Amino acid sequence: MVWFLFFSVLGGVLFLRSPRLLALHLVTIGLLASLFVTYLLPTHLLLAESAGVRLLLSVLYVGTPIFFAAACFALRFRTREAVDLAFGWNLIGAVAGGLLEFFSMSVGLRALLLVAIVAYLGAFFIKTKDEQRITQPSVI
Repeated sequence: MVWFLFFSVLGGVLFLRSPRLLALHLVTIGLLASLFVTYLLPTHLLLAESAGVRLLLSVLYVGTPIFFAAACFALRFRTREAVDLAFGWNLIGAVAGGLLEFFSMSVGLRALLLVAIVAYLGAFFIKTKDEQRITQPSVI
């Protein structure tokens, strides 16, 4: 849908073109929190009486995690020297996410949200561990 693209572009524009608004760990916390809230919210709440309220709730329900994921990518992409590798890994992640989407047909979308939370946590911890390894001086 159009708002997927809107949130992705908005996240990229805000975090690539403007001065550093938020640190990566805060954006990652926002992403994980939005995925967790999406997991906890029952989907029947999206069936409000008013069409405007339904639209707003569905955009927030789906769009907020997309916005934070785009912001995480933009913040990490800004620091990359090899942009071709960054785009390659992003493409691999998109393909893996698409394959996992088929997995949701058998286990449901809520289980897929848990998989996304684990995947983003894993990526954040790998990044943190890698940065700690780089900043620590080696003892010879």
